Amino acid sequence: MKNMIKHSSVAIVAVALSVPAQAQIADIDALLSRIDTRSGQYQQLIEILQGADANRALAAFDVMVESGDATLIEVAINSALSATDSRIRARALWEALARKDSVSVIVDTTDLDTEEKSNLNDWFGPLQTWTLREKFPDTQCINVDASSECYPGRNLSVSGIRVDMVFNYGDGLSGQFALDETGALAGQIMRFNTKSVFPARIEFR
Repeated sequence: MKNMIKHSSVAIVAVALSVPAQAQIADIDALLSRIDTRSGQYQQLIEILQGADANRALAAFDVMVESGDATLIEVAINSALSATDSRIRARALWEALARKDSVSVIVDTTDLDTEEKSNLNDWFGPLQTWTLREKFPDTQCINVDASSECYPGRNLSVSGIRVDMVFNYGDGLSGQFALDETGALAGQIMRFNTKSVFPARIEFR
């Protein structure tokens, strides 16, 4: 009788130990299934955004941005910045800038000579971070200095896939950038008082 009880106890313990492991495996399988489903859905949306049907891509972009879902919005903007159609890239560019607190202007110093580098360092330097303040969707103007309306001479102005930047204080700066098909915003900036021009790009922060 004692042996029977002993064997029964061992069996019960074995079953008890196996249940959590089986449940854990089931949970992992369920989690992987959800991941695969979600991944497939995102991939479908990305394909629409970057596809040849521009009207469908624009509709998908609007629906994703209007969803209020932070992940969907990020996927929409990042994917649309390198879309094939310039109209959806333009939409994505404004949304990207309108949702950022700052941008960085990065000068490409690769081909600059010693004098040009000295001129650059004496100015704003090769890495410039600009705070984005008030945004005005109707005119696609973003202030880089505080004002209750679009600040002439101190703003980013977005037009399609182009961005013009101006800051007319001190040495001053003007810049022209365009969004290419890879999603990069590249162009040049000029120092007002020396008229020195430097190749640069804008990165979203």
